[in-house]
Amino acid sequence: MIRKAKAEAPPTPSGERPKEVPLLGLMAHVGDVSVGSGDFFAYTMALTYIGVKYSPYGALVDLSLVLLGLILIYIGFLLTVKLLLKRYGYAPALPLPLAMLMPLILL
Repeated sequence: MIRKAKAEAPPTPSGERPKEVPLLGLMAHVGDVSVGSGDFFAYTMALTYIGVKYSPYGALVDLSLVLLGLILIYIGFLLTVKLLLKRYGYAPALPLPLAMLMPLILL
């Protein structure tokens, strides 16, 4: 389905086919990696939940755990890029980062 969408995409002004598949929605492009806005929304919701959940323990604990959550999302995203993306060429950006956050969410 992705190959078909890429093949049917209109050519760029220079006449060549686009390198990126023209998927709907907003995408953030960093080098060869693209992340959808829905992924950022899920990361933000998870961090907000952690912030609200641990707010009764004080601002220092709350901010520390939100920062830890941000670091865990980054590590999960790096694992996705380094392991899955290189192996398969395409990988969802949610499972590993959110799996890294599960201990903070569930405790």
